[in-house]
Amino acid sequence: MEDNNQPDIFCAGVDPVNNEWTDAVNVTEFTAAWLQAYFFVAPYYMFTDGGGEYTIPFTYEDMDPNDPLAEVQYMFIQDYKITDGDFVYTGTINQNAIKSLIVSQNYPNPFSDQTTIDVEMKVRGKLEVNVYNLIGQSVVYETPGIVEAGKYQFVVSADDLKPGIYFYIVRGGDETRSGKMVIE
Repeated sequence: MEDNNQPDIFCAGVDPVNNEWTDAVNVTEFTAAWLQAYFFVAPYYMFTDGGGEYTIPFTYEDMDPNDPLAEVQYMFIQDYKITDGDFVYTGTINQNAIKSLIVSQNYPNPFSDQTTIDVEMKVRGKLEVNVYNLIGQSVVYETPGIVEAGKYQFVVSADDLKPGIYFYIVRGGDETRSGKMVIE
């Protein structure tokens, strides 16, 4: 919708090795997040049972769009799964487009002093890193702006942050990657 007053999360699985993908599916449909996933985080990793079933954890922020200053609650969409049988479409996938932004898991993780996130941009573009707390507030924001293709490191200090779970989102060009970090 133009005004985005009833947002949902859609997901499609891509298998770049076999050049297969799934239909785009509304992850929030018939869940508590339906029409109200105003801010969400999709993971870089998923869980597999080894038998062709992949569980993808999504989190979102539940908020009152009429009162942006009201308290928000961070919610978890449980048990969203994609199976090997869902990968039914084949064709040519632009491998460079899929892998033009590579982001490492922060290390060390958990940490108590500082942690590092490695980023590799395969093409020139705008680069930014944002760290969010569990209620979706940005607590760290770094942007070197437009950067050339290359490798970059971002160091996040725990000095002004409380122990707990945080999510980081790296935007490079037209792509986004996310991860979870823990401060002890």
